[in-house]
Amino acid sequence: MPGSKRERSPGKWTLTVTIGTDYRGKQRRFNKTFHGSAAEAEKALAVFYAECVGGCYSRGSDQIISDMVSDYIHDRPAGSLKQNTIAGYEQHQRSWIDPFIGNLRASKATAKKLQDWVNDLSQFLSPKSVRNAVGLLSASFERYIKLDVLSINPCENIVLPKKKHAEAQFYDEDEVLLFLDVLDQLDGPDLVYKVLFELALFCGFRKSELLGIELQDLDLQHCRIN
Repeated sequence: MPGSKRERSPGKWTLTVTIGTDYRGKQRRFNKTFHGSAAEAEKALAVFYAECVGGCYSRGSDQIISDMVSDYIHDRPAGSLKQNTIAGYEQHQRSWIDPFIGNLRASKATAKKLQDWVNDLSQFLSPKSVRNAVGLLSASFERYIKLDVLSINPCENIVLPKKKHAEAQFYDEDEVLLFLDVLDQLDGPDLVYKVLFELALFCGFRKSELLGIELQDLDLQHCRIN
């Protein structure tokens, strides 16, 4: 029988199948835990071998959600994400994913389990924050699907909280002029705030866009932001 089985404790077996090599020349080894008798483990090993040969099983099948999301954030070509984007993703993972479902195996994540997670988050987070967390998780599942690690994205079937559309509030002309007068009084290190607020007022920059501006975005020769 291709593969091997090892009894780690009474009735608990580690099934191992080795098939070919990866692009680095390293052997592709797949492991799976099985509970049962020696005869049952032998049958399970045969099924496991067939799954591995048929491409229906991968090491990622045992990957937990925390590792899957970390792979999505960090396992990519250098420079493909800005540092502030990475920092935002890490904050979502650290605060809203890992403490709740981080240790759940990605292959065992069902729409029901993720719906319970969303419902819990909705008790204390805004709909936008919940949607951001789910968006990161869904993107992580989609990446694993493209890499043939998983076959479904359970996030597709969950119900998200409705967006809250708050009425926007704006300064009138007199308030803007008063605000600009105050900005003109800033000097020294405080000039940075004048730049930020004037960009927001005259260019319509959002807070996330202002905070995401990096040195390489500035074209000093032509006095513009790329």
